[in-house]
This record gives sequence, structure tokens and C-alpha cells, in this order.
Amino acid sequence: MFFEQHPLDLDLVAFFDQRNEGRSESVGDHIHNCKICTIRLNQVTPNSSNLQQSEGDAVVVKSLANISLEGEIPRSLVSLVDSGRVVDPQPGQLWRLHWEDVTHLALIASTAYGNLTFWPVTLDVQLADESALLVPASESGGIDLALAIWPALETGIGTYVLERYITDILPPERLRHLRRAYRTGDELPVQWLPGTVTAGPESPRGGFRTDLIQVAGFLGEASWEPEDWAEFELSDLPSFAEALSAAGISATQLADKLGIPPRRAISLCRGLVEPTPQELDQVHDAFGFFASGQTGAPPREVIEALDDPHARDLILRAAAAEGRSEISLRRDLAQSHFALAARKSGTSGNATFEMLATELRKRIAASQESDS
Repeated sequence: MFFEQHPLDLDLVAFFDQRNEGRSESVGDHIHNCKICTIRLNQVTPNSSNLQQSEGDAVVVKSLANISLEGEIPRSLVSLVDSGRVVDPQPGQLWRLHWEDVTHLALIASTAYGNLTFWPVTLDVQLADESALLVPASESGGIDLALAIWPALETGIGTYVLERYITDILPPERLRHLRRAYRTGDELPVQWLPGTVTAGPESPRGGFRTDLIQVAGFLGEASWEPEDWAEFELSDLPSFAEALSAAGISATQLADKLGIPPRRAISLCRGLVEPTPQELDQVHDAFGFFASGQTGAPPREVIEALDDPHARDLILRAAAAEGRSEISLRRDLAQSHFALAARKSGTSGNATFEMLATELRKRIAASQESDS
């Protein structure tokens, strides 16, 4: 993924290993004309034989040989990432974040009051400026890689951006202490040194920081919920059938504008079936008004289940199986019969999550059956 001037560190490894010809050519052309990235590439290549990429998502990792995590059999960091391990997010954890076509490493900074924030993490330690803290390889949670963390770029994110837990860099309480000390200018509870003082925004470090700000900003702004949910109290909106009736829209008009079968249009006008998100959007485009589905906005338990990082892998698999985007699938699920069943049953959060997981597995299985 490119941002402004330079490819990310992960693209440099992909170029060196020649795992993606199209992207490698682009990166190669850039490196040929960029002294900064030539230096960065030289920093990566000495350890290239120990570097791997996970599922093409481009997170640089190094062998975890002879390191035991939580009593498990020693394994490489690659296998940790590929295993899809997900835990409840806590300060001090190193995660892989992913949204659309952007992937990045992050240290969880805070989970206070249900709000998740992260510090960007990079492997380009020699490009880290004075606002970054350099974590020695010996203190990087057993992954044997020097890291640069960027507390000054702390950014809020939704839990749905979390993809894979990797390791613990610091215990939660020690990270909280570090965060407070960094903000107040007190002595840090770790012996991590700052990066090199930058010569200005046009310098290599200044440019790298600018790129990193853009990455963090993109991940911080990531959202799958439609803007309408924020603009309206959907519980106050008329139901779909009520809105159609108030606007004097007949089943014939609805079928014509939406291109749906007359029987479907009649059922929608009578409130007998739930409109899909696509139908709600089409009605807004065709007739210029908003309406909720028959049951209004999805309950908070549904949104929390969809946001749960434990559901991320199933959501991504289902989206891939159906050939659609993750955002589209999430919105569809929020208005589907799964959400309707959760609302009617008034289930708890755990039960709603299980209902979601069951729905996703059914969709994956159905797609596999149709392909066979």
C-alpha cells in the first residue's frame, strides 16, 4: 500500500522476496530513484531469509524459534499470525490492524471506557523521529525484532479494525504507566530510547512520519456503519411500510423503481418482509426520503457482535465466499434476519455473538456448496 511518496516497510520486503510481481515492479522503480528507500531496503535484506509475509497481507515477521508463549509449543511468529489468534484487547498488546487494503502493526494504548486507541508500530527504527520510542529486540515480546512505537500518534479505532493478536509487549498496567508518563513528561518506566531528531517535514524522517500519520488517520476513520445511523435516531423514523404509505407509493411504483417482483413489492408495502439495505438505499435514491426497516436500527447487541474482533475472521471468510466487500456484508448482516431474530429474542451479547457466528458459517457453507 502506498501513501504519498514512499512504499511502506512491508512493501520493501515483498519487493525483496519478489512475491508480488506487479507491486514489486512498482516498488523497484521507486527504490531506483529514491535514496531513502534504498537505505531502508538495505536495512531489511540482511535478515530477509527469516522474514515472511502472512497470507499476502504484508506484515513483516521473524522466527520465534525456541520461544514458548503461554506454555504452547514454540512456533514462528508467522504461524501465530496465520493461526488467527484473537484475544480480548488490552493495553500493551501488539496487533495487526487491517481495513480494506491497509494493514499495519499497532500497540494497544488504551481500552478505557470502551474506547480503543492504538500507537502505530513500525520496523523502520532508523526512520523513527524523536517522538517515537525504540523497543529493543530483546523487549519486543519474544518476536526478536526491534520496533518503533509512536505514542504521539495515538489514534482511536473501532474494534472491528483489529485482525490478529501477535504478542504482549508490556503488561497492561505498565503500559498505562508509560502512557501517563509520556503525556506528562515524567520519567518513563522503560529504558526505551527516542528516535533521532528530525531535520524537518521534508527530511526522510519527516516524510516517513507524514506517511504514518496518513495510515493512522485512515484506520482511525474506518467505519462500516452507514452515515444515516449517525444522522438519524432510527427508532424515530417511520417503518418502511409506514413511510411508503405516507408518501403514497404503491406496490406498482415500488416494483418499477426498484426492479423487484410485484409480489416482493406488495409484501414490502404491507410490512410483511424486511427490506434489504440495498432496497432502503434504492428507495432513498428514487423517492428522496429515509425510512428504517420494519424493525428500525439494529440493536446495540447486534452492532457489538459485528464489531467483536473474534468475529472478524468469519466475516472476512464469508465476504470472500460471497464475492463482496467486508463493509457491504456487515451492513447486510445488521439488517438481516439474524439481526431481526436477535431483536425479537432480546438475547444477551454472548448469545447474539453465537447467532452471528452461526449465520456466518451458514453463508460460508452455502457459498461452498454453490461452487461445488
